Amino acid sequence: MQVIAVGSEGAAALLAGPCPALVRTALVDIPGTQGSGLRLVEQLARTTAVVAMGLHGSAAEAARAAGACEFVEKDGDADDLLDVIRAADETRPRHNDV
Repeated sequence: MQVIAVGSEGAAALLAGPCPALVRTALVDIPGTQGSGLRLVEQLARTTAVVAMGLHGSAAEAARAAGACEFVEKDGDADDLLDVIRAADETRPRHNDV
């Protein structure tokens, strides 16, 4: 696992970069049931497995509707989060590998 981009500037750079398809799995913060986090999920989910993360489970439905394959709450167990990220990565087609 490797962190490639952090924060809103990192996300924009990732989408505009030369090889966004190299990213197989993304962890995206969803601060609510609408806004930039969900738009980012929609964009990334076209080529990337997306795990959405939020303070409340109420954002889970909106995140999944936007294309997230999983949703985790921020107060969850760190080991569980890693398991979810790994599982999402394993479900992604390998055509993005270089």
